[in-house]
This record gives sequence, C-alpha cells and structure tokens, in this order.
Amino acid sequence: MPQHRAFKATLTNDQNNERTWTGPRVAALCACGVFLTVGLVGAFLHFSAPQQQPRSSAWLNQQKPSLELSSACQQLPGKHGQLCRGYVEAAGEERWSAAAAWRRSSPDSFVCAGISVACLDADIEAEPAAPASACVPLPEGSQCSFNSFCQQGFCGSSPKGSEEQQQPEAVTSEAEPAGTADAADSSISTSSNSIVTIAPSVLEETSTAAAAAAAGAAAAAPQQQQQDGANITDEDVTTMMNQQVNIVNKTEAEEEVPSRRLMASAAAVAKRNAPMEKWPTAIYSVDISQAGRRLPDTLLATSHEYNRIYDYGEEYIHAWANVFGKLSSSPIIRVGGASQDKMKKVPGPRVWKALKALQERVNARYIFGLPLWQKNAVELSKEIMALAEKHLAPGAVIGYELGNEPEFWPTGLGGRNEKGEWRGGFDAFATYFHRVAQQLAPCGSGKRVLSGPGWGNVNTQPHNWLARIMWTGKECGYMWEVNVHYYPYIDNTTVSAGELLSQSLQDVGLDKYREYQRLADQGRMRLRISETNSLYGGGRAGLSDTAAGMFWVLDALCEMAKAGAGGFHCHWGIGGAPDGTMGQPNTGVQTNFFYKVGDKRLEYKQLKEQRISVASLAEPVAWPSIHAPWYAYLAWTSFAHGGYKKLADATFINAKLDKAQFCKANTKIHALKADNGDLRIMLLNKHAKADCNARIKVPAQYCKTSELTRLLPGPQGMQSKGGISWQGQTYDNAGHDGEIQGEKVVQMVQRRSFKDGRCGFEIALPATTAALIVSKA
Repeated sequence: MPQHRAFKATLTNDQNNERTWTGPRVAALCACGVFLTVGLVGAFLHFSAPQQQPRSSAWLNQQKPSLELSSACQQLPGKHGQLCRGYVEAAGEERWSAAAAWRRSSPDSFVCAGISVACLDADIEAEPAAPASACVPLPEGSQCSFNSFCQQGFCGSSPKGSEEQQQPEAVTSEAEPAGTADAADSSISTSSNSIVTIAPSVLEETSTAAAAAAAGAAAAAPQQQQQDGANITDEDVTTMMNQQVNIVNKTEAEEEVPSRRLMASAAAVAKRNAPMEKWPTAIYSVDISQAGRRLPDTLLATSHEYNRIYDYGEEYIHAWANVFGKLSSSPIIRVGGASQDKMKKVPGPRVWKALKALQERVNARYIFGLPLWQKNAVELSKEIMALAEKHLAPGAVIGYELGNEPEFWPTGLGGRNEKGEWRGGFDAFATYFHRVAQQLAPCGSGKRVLSGPGWGNVNTQPHNWLARIMWTGKECGYMWEVNVHYYPYIDNTTVSAGELLSQSLQDVGLDKYREYQRLADQGRMRLRISETNSLYGGGRAGLSDTAAGMFWVLDALCEMAKAGAGGFHCHWGIGGAPDGTMGQPNTGVQTNFFYKVGDKRLEYKQLKEQRISVASLAEPVAWPSIHAPWYAYLAWTSFAHGGYKKLADATFINAKLDKAQFCKANTKIHALKADNGDLRIMLLNKHAKADCNARIKVPAQYCKTSELTRLLPGPQGMQSKGGISWQGQTYDNAGHDGEIQGEKVVQMVQRRSFKDGRCGFEIALPATTAALIVSKA
C-alpha cells in the first residue's frame, strides 16, 4: 500500500509568506478560519519548512566532491531512484510533470534533492540534452523540516522498505489489481484502512505518465482496448434473474469466461418487468411538493489536456461529433489540467483549427485553462485568451480557469512576488492569484471571465481559503465562478468495487463539497467541479473501466447535482496516444488510432508485428473507443435532459428510501420533475450480487402506465467492460464511427395500488443495474 506521509517541505528557497489581504469583507470572513487552520495544513503542504539554500558540498558524504542530481539519483533505492531519474531524464516542460509526480510519491527524497524554483525554471527552459540538472542536492545533514535532517538522500531517514526495487506509485496505481472483489456488504466503515486522512496524490494522468515514462516504466501504462463484445443469447428472464455470478477474487483469465448471468440481453429483459416473487422488496417514495436544486443546462461535461485536444476535430470529426453531441445541444468542454501549468508556449494553429471545427459541428462551448505557475504566466494567458477570441465564434468561450491544482505543484502552494521571486504558502498564492488575475481582467472592467482556485480535491484545503479567492475576485469584478476538483477520498491501489460504490465513501466527499457549496451560495457564485472521475491518477484498470466505474459516475452526477454543482467535468486526460498507451481506465471514451496502409487500417502494434515503419506513413487517424463509464453519461443525459442533444430541463424533487426491509443491496433513488411536468425516476442497484424489487410510491397524478428503460451490465456483472447496454443499445462492435448500435428498447410498466392507499410502480431491480421510469404529466 502506498504511504501517504505528510509533506515536510517544498522548496529550498521559499521565503516568509506575504500577507496581503484584499478588502475588509474578505478579512472579516476568512481571518479566523485561516489562522486556525494554517498550522495544520502547513504540516503537509510544505508551507513552513526551514529554508536551506543548496550548497556545493557533497550530499552523501561531506568529504567527497559535490554530486550532480543525476549522480545522486543512483544512490536512491527502488522507486525513489526511478522518480529522481525520471526527473533528470525528462525534457523541457515534462520536467514539471516529473517533479510533481516525484514530490507526490516520494516527498522525503524530493525535499533533499534541492529542487528550487530557480533550478526548476532553468531545467524546464534548458534544451533537451544528456541527463543533467541545474538542481544540486542538499548536503548530508541539512535541515529539511522542523526537526528532521537529510540522511542518505531522505528527509529524516530512509523509508521502510525503500531498499525494494518497486515501481513508482504513479505507475503501480494504474496496474491491474490482483483481485477486485466486491465487499459482501454494501458499505464500508469510515475507519477502514482504505480511507486515508490526507490524499495529496490527485494528479492528472499526464503528470504521472511523464514520470513513469521517464523512469523507464511506460510499459506499465494501461493499454487501450475496444469493448469486448459478448455473444448475447435470449434465455428465459426468470432463469437469468435468479442466477448469480461469483466475482470475488477472479483472475484475469477467469474474467474472460462469460458467466451465465446474461443481464445485458435487452431482448430477454424486455420479456418481463414485473417484480420477482422470491426477491426482497425495498420501498421508496417520491414527493413533488419538495423541490430541490434546478439543474444547470449542461451539468455533465468533459475535461481534456491540451496535449492532443486536436484529435477531436480532425479527419474523424464526424465520429467525435457523434460522441460529444449526445451530451447536450451545446456540450461544454474544459481544456486544461497539468498541461496548462507546465506549458512553455501556447497551443498552435492545429489546436485552434480543430477546436473551431468541433465547435461548429456540435455547438460546443469551451472553458480554457490558463497557466499560473510559470514566471511568464501573464503573457502566456493573454496570448491564449487572444487566440481563443480570434479563432472561435462569439459565445463559444464561457470562461477561463486560472491555474490548476496549485497545492500539487512541484513547488507546493505559493506564488511569485512582484519581483518574480517565489514565496510559499496560501497568503503568497492568494496575493499572486489576484495580481495575475487583475492583469488579465482589470478591476472594474466588467470582464468577469476567470475562475479558480482549482484545488486538486475537496479535501485538501480549508474551506475559508476558497472564500478569500472568491470574495477578492468578486469584489474586483474578474471572477466568473469558482471551481474545485473532486476524486474519491481513498487509496486507488487497494479500493474494491464495493468500497468505491459505498455510501459512506461518497458521504465523505459530499460533506466536504457541501461546505464549499455553502460558501459559493453565500457569494452567489456558481461552483463548478471542473475535473473529476472515479479514481485519481487516471483510474485503475479492472475497476474504473468496468461497470463499477460506470455506476460511480452515474450516482456521483446525481448527488453532486443535488448538492448544487454547476458543472461536473469527467477528466479524459489526453485520451490516448498513437502507440496505444495513455488511455485512462476511468475515461468514458478513449482515443484509439489506426494508420492507413494501402487499403488497410492498422494499429501501432500491428505495424510493429509486420515491421512497418511509422516514419513512412501519414499521421494516424484518431477515433473514439467507447468504454463502460460512457453508459453512465448516456443514462444521465436521458434522466436530466429527457434525451440526447438537448439542454437539461428539470428540477430535483424529494425521493427517498422508506424501508429496505430484507433488501441488502446498495440501492439509490433520484427523481426530477421536468419543465413539461413529466416525472423521471432513476433507480440504481450498485450491489454486485444482491437482487431486489423496487416499490416506488408516487403522487396520484403520475400513477399511470409509464415508460421503463434499463442500464444493464455485461456477462461479468460488476466487472463488465463490454456487453453493457443502455435502453437496449450498445457500442459493442460499433467500429470507428462512434455510432450507438441497436434499436431503443422501452418497456411499459403498469401502475399499482398499495395497501396504504397510495399508488405507484413495482419493478425488478437486479444487481448491477439501473432503471429509468418516466411518467408523463
């Protein structure tokens, strides 16, 4: 299990924090909270480390000559040495990503490596060359924390087990787990060892991948794969619904053997929608008199790194339009992430041409990430804003995010003063954020286009810190909205499907998010979750890319929308790379590539097998490969928008579980009332094995024959990667064009009268399924 130790220090040249407050309102709101919490947070965000300038004496032995960082890396054991070498062997802006990954995975070796802002700047600007670095490791015995000193390359002492030649955490977190067993019960205790109290490891796939590749571990990156289509047979529904499949501790080979539980057969399920006699029944109720939050016109959106965003708007734009067009009549696409804060130059013409083409095809709206960490952040940001205005239609850009996950910068949280010198801590960050923002959208200009602070998760920073950023920007006039990121508060290397989908884990994130939402509501500003997904670091193969990841997305959308989120952007990273790597497991639609060789379409691995040189071919064609989480996108869009290519048109109403009775499944109910009066009810059974019936009591005017559609897993149940269907349709064997396959299957469910005088519906809700009931007004 990876160690989540508190960060001890950040950089060797951080100075005392600047403490510049803006406006009495901000001070009144935030002063108390900041001074109460700054000591606690400083303990793990490197804010208050003793300052130590790198000296030229040797690191491992003061009697020896000075060692360069590249030489010192050889003295570090296991993953620590790999992360160090990953940094010195990276080129240009990739050193930023490698440094961030190193700081996250091995903070004790990172702090003694002497990586200052100055040397990191120099390394990023340096021309690609043999492994070398401007950074000089701290001498042996240098103070690196309040009461710790550098010993053999680590702050304090070598971590337990450091002699093992293990892979960097950034790599192992994406490896196929030995077992992804579902817990027998549907919840986990808040004292579970899987839930960590500090989770500083929320980094984009590009950050972790850069370090992994540079460390020689690129082979561990998850391979993209088209869904494994299963041959579905039309068996008797009663037999199928009563059969169980044991998915505990299955090996990868065993998972390839189709089980007998063929719940993905839409034709078979359509034979029967009545409750099952032997199943326990959970009772729910819906009350339209209690209205909740109204949905924004497009809550579900996507997030992408700058690196390969052009893939969506080139030769196969028709296929990508089929994908993005499903989400809304005007889908929202966020472009940013780690790539914005490490960029050395702004995106070129190819990017803007592709974004314009996609905007024209699907009426896309964009949010662009602006760099903040760089010393020339203002110049780069102004250039991006000018290019967006030049190339895209008026109204196509709805805002700009200034900075990305600043607490996970390789320097830690901080900012540059007016002289360009780095200062650590939140005060320095807040002052720097405000200074840069004013240069992009001057106070009083009426140019409300910026958002921030873009915290890496809802659990990493005191809530009052967001309030300071928000009120300062609101009073100045540049703040358009505020934003944070959200990933489950858990160790993604050990979590099981049952734990990932448990209510107790979700409640941890919801409770923390609601505090941010409360502050945003006070400021009358929208709070956007501008980056999220089932697991951080790109997710975990065998979990994020299965029905478990799908159900996480669907339920999180419903709960975060209820809590007030103004956007929910599922992060896709760079989508994929031409060599078949880099496709994140948690991505709903990965980017696959084929090369044209005569009249054939060959993937990179096929070229290698046939010994065909890529250099002799035209650039590969990017096409969409649909994966399990995407089906949650479709189910949400049908629930919230009433169908594809529409804007959301509904308000949440009260829906709850009244009695579980003997139903042991992890079930949920969500309900919306559409503007046209329709009632939409979404039921989820997130348990891997427990089948139940669902009895839903509704207001009398909705007690009529209604439509029922289902989200069904593939033959492997919760572990299904393929064979999944929504409303009877699937992307199995969809080819390269992103077209959903099959005819829509709609069942009709009859009204029922109950003993208490109420009426409603009663349906079967098998394990690992969801159902949408739509009752017309």
